[in-house]
Amino acid sequence: MTELLIHSMSEFSDLILNVLKLANAREIVEIGAEHGGMTRLLADFCAQQNGNLIAIDPEPGPGFVAWAATHPHVRHIPQPSIEVIGELSAIDAWLIDGDHNYYTVLHELQAADALARRDGRPLLAILHDVGWPCARRDMYYAPKRIPQEYRRPHSHNAGVTPDNPGYRIDRGFRGSGNFAWALQQGGTRNGVLTAIEDFCREAETPTRRLLYAHVPAVFGLGVLFDANAPWAAAVTQAVTPYHDNPLLAKLELNRLTNYLTVLDWQDGYLARTGPACFTSVSGQPIRANIPYSRHPGLDPGSRCSLRPWFKWRPANRKAAGPRIKSGATIIFCQRPCPLPPEAYTYYSTKGRIRPINAAIRSAASLNVFTSTRLLLPRASLADSV
Repeated sequence: MTELLIHSMSEFSDLILNVLKLANAREIVEIGAEHGGMTRLLADFCAQQNGNLIAIDPEPGPGFVAWAATHPHVRHIPQPSIEVIGELSAIDAWLIDGDHNYYTVLHELQAADALARRDGRPLLAILHDVGWPCARRDMYYAPKRIPQEYRRPHSHNAGVTPDNPGYRIDRGFRGSGNFAWALQQGGTRNGVLTAIEDFCREAETPTRRLLYAHVPAVFGLGVLFDANAPWAAAVTQAVTPYHDNPLLAKLELNRLTNYLTVLDWQDGYLARTGPACFTSVSGQPIRANIPYSRHPGLDPGSRCSLRPWFKWRPANRKAAGPRIKSGATIIFCQRPCPLPPEAYTYYSTKGRIRPINAAIRSAASLNVFTSTRLLLPRASLADSV
């Protein structure tokens, strides 16, 4: 449902391009191109300024590499940012929207600042995802690239919500395998905004002051720059109306709350409703509406205890569902299948379908996480009511 959630840095394009123009930026680096939404706007800006754009992304979206090859003033570097920043020079501005975690952002800022000081240029860094959820919680696209001392406990199945500093498995805002969340919000060395604050503390000196504007919308935009830059006053005037704007913050919270509510509706629907589908050995589907209720104390996606997840609740004893007989095999599945297969597994008792019990679950050696279709021994579908 990505079409329901605006999330791109390009949503700030008017503000970003205005800041770049005020700073007379011509040589620009973008870290994290993704599908190129902001990259295309930056490319047009650089063409107008007779400048160049360097896009750093080891795994951009489909078609990006071919598009970049057709623009002579755009250079794509398919490597992790921290590995290549030191090879660049004479950069006027940095747009940082890559891997949203403390280690990566801190070292990107440190490397960019080292280049700026070496080349005698003021620092201008524009960063995305400085608000919830990445402000105080690491997100990892490639956890193995993060040194162990910086890598927090994480999960690709974890979901996050604004009211919970912990996590929920397969619920809330999540990456569905595309990225992992740190399992805990807050603390040291955790999150993009924390990285910015720590960088400012180490980079500022008695003769150097950094200014930072925080725009609390669309996951947050940060504008970080040298206070003594010749264009600092103009940029300050441009970003001040957006800085910590309480109306924008309220609208952002409302936007996220509404989106997460839609996700919760979707997750709840998939977890609690929908017709069951039994498939016989011959492959013919036999459908039956099976009302069921979720076992208390268990979250969808978590490892199941030996107690059944669901209890059988026939609305009509005379129409309790398909009859089965022992001695063969049935396949039970439900589509879509948001829960582990054992949550949908039933067995035969006195000719009726019942939830699988602990003994059968153990004997069948069920694989909880790898299949949405499951074979059970000693039962086959005979007919349906």
